[in-house]
Amino acid sequence: MASTIKILPRKLGLSLKGAQLLLTPHQIPNAAPCSSSGRSLTLSARLFSKQQPRRPPNQPSISLKKSLRNSKGEPNTNRRNKNDSRSNNTNRQSEPLDVLYQRYKWPLLGAAFTVFGMTMYITLLVSSLTGKGAGPCPHDDHNGKPTGLPADLDPTKTNLEEKDPDEKRQSAEAFDKELDFQEKLTRTCRFRERYIASKARGHVLEVAVGTGRNLPFYDYTDLITADPSTLEARERVHMLRLLDESDALKKLADDPSKKDIGSLEGEILTFTGVDISPDMLTIARTRLREWVPGLSKIMFKKRKEPMPLPGQEAEVLNLLEGKVRLFMGDAERALPPPPSPSAQDNNKKKYDTIVQTFGLCSVSHPTKLLENMADAIQPGTGRILLMEHGMGFYGWLNGWLDRFALPHFQRYGCWWNRDIEGIVREAATEVPGLEVVEVRRPWSHGGTTYLIELMVRSDAVAAAGSGKE
Repeated sequence: MASTIKILPRKLGLSLKGAQLLLTPHQIPNAAPCSSSGRSLTLSARLFSKQQPRRPPNQPSISLKKSLRNSKGEPNTNRRNKNDSRSNNTNRQSEPLDVLYQRYKWPLLGAAFTVFGMTMYITLLVSSLTGKGAGPCPHDDHNGKPTGLPADLDPTKTNLEEKDPDEKRQSAEAFDKELDFQEKLTRTCRFRERYIASKARGHVLEVAVGTGRNLPFYDYTDLITADPSTLEARERVHMLRLLDESDALKKLADDPSKKDIGSLEGEILTFTGVDISPDMLTIARTRLREWVPGLSKIMFKKRKEPMPLPGQEAEVLNLLEGKVRLFMGDAERALPPPPSPSAQDNNKKKYDTIVQTFGLCSVSHPTKLLENMADAIQPGTGRILLMEHGMGFYGWLNGWLDRFALPHFQRYGCWWNRDIEGIVREAATEVPGLEVVEVRRPWSHGGTTYLIELMVRSDAVAAAGSGKE
C-alpha cells in the first residue's frame, strides 16, 4: 500500500500532499476509510483525476489561494505587493526602447542640447579666428589704436580711397553676413530684441550703429504717427498700456509726463544712429529703408551723393522731419545732438535712450565714450543700454580669449577679453552722476556677454552744474 501511494502521484502528476487531500474517503465512492486494496485506491485516484477540470496555467492552485488569505479570510496584501513589485521590475526590464525613450525623452534631449551648444560655442570661438599671431595678449595694452573697425575697413590699416566703392561695400556686407550664423547660434538676436530694442523709448540714439543689426527689432509705430486720428488711437493704446502697470495712478501723480507717448518702453519717437565707418552706414541705411514703414516710398535704394570719406563728420540721412537720422563721426570725440525739440516732448534737449552693442570693446578710451553718453542722456529718466562681450566666468575660457585676442582684433576690430564690468564700474566712479542700474551676464555664454543698464542721477548733475558756476 505504501509503495502504491508513493508511485501513483508521479503517474498522476500530483504531489503526495495533494493526493492525501484529494483521495479522502468521502470523495471516493464505495471506498473504506482504511482500505488495504491497492487496486481500488489506484482506480479511485484515476477516476477522480478525470472528474476534476484542468487548472489554467496562470491560475494559482488551491493551496496557493489559501496562502494568499490570512487567518481572517482577508487577502494577504504583503505577499501580493511583493509579487506585484517583482512583476513590475520584470516588465520594466523588458520594456522596449520606444517606451523608454518616451519616458526619458526630455532629460535626454536637454543633455544632448547642452553638450551640442557647448561644443558648437567652443568650435565657434576657434573657427572665428585665424591662425596668425596667436599668443597671449594683455587686456588693455594693445598693439595699435583700436578703431572699432575690422582690418579690411580700418582706414589706418588699408587705403580705402584707392579701393573700388563696390569692393568696399562688399567687404562690409561680407562682414555683416559672417555674423549671421554666429548670432543665430548664440541667440544674440534674442538679446538684441529683449534687452535692447524692446526697452528703448522716446528719443533714441544708437552709438556705433554699424550695419544696423538692431534695426529690425525696434517698434517704429509711434515714430511714423502723423495723422491726428491715428495719433488719438495711439494715445488710447498708450493709456491702456500705462494702466496695465502696477501703481499706474501713483506714477501719473509723481510724473505727469507718463501720459505722453514715448514714456513707456518700446515707444520710439525719433531714431538717430552714428558710426565711424561709411561702409557700415551704407548697410544701415538699407536696413532702415527696409524696416521703417513708408521709407521705401520716399527713399532711394542707393544714396545719390557719394558717402563721406573716412574721418569726416557728416549727416548721412535725415527723413520724416528729422525723426530718422544717420550720422558719420567718431563717438569718442562727440555725439550728434538730439532732434530739434518740440512742444510734444516738453522741449527735451537730450536723449531718452542711448543704445550701444559691442562698442566698448572697440574703442581706445571706453571711459571717455561712457562720459560722452552720460552727457547726452536725460538725467533721472534716461537710460543707457549696453550689450558687450568680454571676460567670462571661467579661467579656461578667459585663457582662450587671451590667446586669440590679437587675431580676433585683426579680423573684427575689437578686443574680446576686456573686463567690461570693471570698465563700466570704474567709469561710474569717475563720471559725475553715472550709476550702474543692472548688470546681467547670461550663463549660456559663459559670462562673456554683458547686458548693462546705466542712468545719470539728476541730483548729481545739478550739483556738478552748480559747482561749475
